Amino acid sequence: MAAWRRATALGVGVALAARIAFLSAVAADARTQLARARSVRPVTATLVQRLASSDVLMHEGPIELSASLLLAVKAPIHIVNGLQSNLAFGAALAEARDVFWDSPRLERVWAGPGRAFLISAVEPGRSVVRALPPASVHLIAESGERRLYSNLADRPPDVR
Repeated sequence: MAAWRRATALGVGVALAARIAFLSAVAADARTQLARARSVRPVTATLVQRLASSDVLMHEGPIELSASLLLAVKAPIHIVNGLQSNLAFGAALAEARDVFWDSPRLERVWAGPGRAFLISAVEPGRSVVRALPPASVHLIAESGERRLYSNLADRPPDVR
């Protein structure tokens, strides 16, 4: 219609405005999808329902990939194979030995008598889970890039 009235500038302006509005909506949806895929909230909620004071909690990979987990969980978190993260400079200190674990230490705890949880931010093909006995690996929850495993079969959450 703008071309018929010889107002091409108006036509171009309307077309650009429509395109910008459409792209804004698409970008907002993309940001929402990305936030859901990167969120640790579903895994954290599942963990908090099941975590008892005697359970051991471990995180595979750099803890900054799941930093909000630290706000929701009061239990100590052992970082497995997280030496390549921003925390690597302090991991070699003597007082950090009980925080930063290697794969063999995880394997010993996993085979122990108590319940252990592992939140993994590492893809399953490269995860320490591959080295564990398959019968002792129970996937409890999965959300985006993270998985929650336990060495014992899932039990229903405590009703409070």
